[in-house]
Amino acid sequence: MTAREHGSQHEVVAGLLRAGSLLASTDPLSERMSRLCCELVVMLDCDRSNIMLWNGSQYVSAYSWGNPPDLEALFRDLTATGDEPLVHQVCHTGSYGYVNDAAADPGTNILAYTARLRSIVCAAMSNPDGSPLGFITASFAERPGRFTDEDGEVVLGIARLAQSALITERWEGSQRRLHEVAVSASSNERDRIGREIHDDPLQRVFTLYMRLQSVCQASTDTATRDALAPLVEDCRDLAASLRNVTTVQAPIFEDDSEFAV
Repeated sequence: MTAREHGSQHEVVAGLLRAGSLLASTDPLSERMSRLCCELVVMLDCDRSNIMLWNGSQYVSAYSWGNPPDLEALFRDLTATGDEPLVHQVCHTGSYGYVNDAAADPGTNILAYTARLRSIVCAAMSNPDGSPLGFITASFAERPGRFTDEDGEVVLGIARLAQSALITERWEGSQRRLHEVAVSASSNERDRIGREIHDDPLQRVFTLYMRLQSVCQASTDTATRDALAPLVEDCRDLAASLRNVTTVQAPIFEDDSEFAV
């Protein structure tokens, strides 16, 4: 019995629509990918679905649906080099492939034994530059079943949806990191300028203010005091303005609480 005989055409169409909607949602990527695997299992009426992603030199397990507990633990540590015949075929062609008697096929017999698979279909995911992104599989394990080219096309369609979501998430993540770096750099620069203003220009203006105020208070000449008073206030205002653009918020004038922390 084929997977197509298990799942109706209507269920496939409905599943593709649901898959498109969930990948467009704002749910966490891990939740969307796991649900996508679930949708693929429903569409093909098979047992399991897994997603492996390329990580520098090998494919590593990422998301899954339908694995029994003991195999889910195994899946978390699963890796693939890309030399496996089925994986190499689909990733080299950017398409899909399937094996309907995994235990008898030299390219899948070890996987069939370790993961207890009967039949498997696999489709590739690629980056925009054509480099490998990963692959998605669907399989029969607990029940007998066979895959067809039509099933392969369905898996390939789901792979394209997953590919789009993964690339978008990666791009948005890189944009967020760039923004964080830019914000951090801007903040650090503001802090540096603020410290420089506090340590030199602000201290000089404050020193000038104190000297002018001291001369003004010590002078017995009314005309001199009247001439110095505006300069004292100007220095006070300038010191306050400089302090407002620094990151060091220590008080300037001990006699005025508006400058206190």
